[in-house]
Amino acid sequence: INGDKADNLELAIEAYQLALSVYTKPDFPKDWASTQNNLGIAYFYRINGDKADNLELAIEAYQLALSVLTKPDFPQIWGMNQYNLGLAYSNRILGNSAENLEKAIASYQNASEFYTRDDFPEDWADVQRNIGKLLVQQGRWYDGLSRLEQSLPIYSQAENLEALADSVYHIARTHHLIMNLDKARMNYRDALRIYNHLNNQPGIAICKTGLGMLMISIGFIDDARQELTQAYEICHTIKDKQGIDNIQQLLQVINKIKAKP
Repeated sequence: INGDKADNLELAIEAYQLALSVYTKPDFPKDWASTQNNLGIAYFYRINGDKADNLELAIEAYQLALSVLTKPDFPQIWGMNQYNLGLAYSNRILGNSAENLEKAIASYQNASEFYTRDDFPEDWADVQRNIGKLLVQQGRWYDGLSRLEQSLPIYSQAENLEALADSVYHIARTHHLIMNLDKARMNYRDALRIYNHLNNQPGIAICKTGLGMLMISIGFIDDARQELTQAYEICHTIKDKQGIDNIQQLLQVINKIKAKP
């Protein structure tokens, strides 16, 4: 795609809004709904403007599309729209966070009625992975683990290594949360191997950060420092400010532990 991404998204939004003046809801309901869905996608990924406002505009467009789309009449675009709505609610900044999680899960559950394991295995796995992450956020760790683990054979068979690594990382993180430390360490290392193979620097950094935190909790302080220092260097290279801040706090914890007599 040529041109600046931010500019291209602005042009797309303008084009969809113009299309909506032609494809009216009464005369062209399917085209109108498809355009609302595309408008929602453009707002979701929009770079310009306030992120929170863009997400609200995306949700509004998706919900307008669903005022026309029904599963019996338009199953494919209905399923896609439900998935997109789940993605928007799970990233939503405004509103009650617990309610946003519930709405995201409900939308993904709806999407899974179209994206079945038999007909759309990778899409089904994406839905399970996303629901799994949200369930973990809700503190429903074992339900979340189950969903995440269900995605693994699909991604392995499809050789979708990015998605596989993401699932394995979140399985590691969940085991870490519930203090299954051996399983957490094993899965962090498995995810790290995949991210190294892909040369995915952000993925390598989050796995090393997770391993560093785990090593602190089991008293392997020198190992923790090594993992966190490597993660810090990567975050500095890729300009991940949040990652840098998190790691600096963990390194301060290590320094306090080391300073104790």
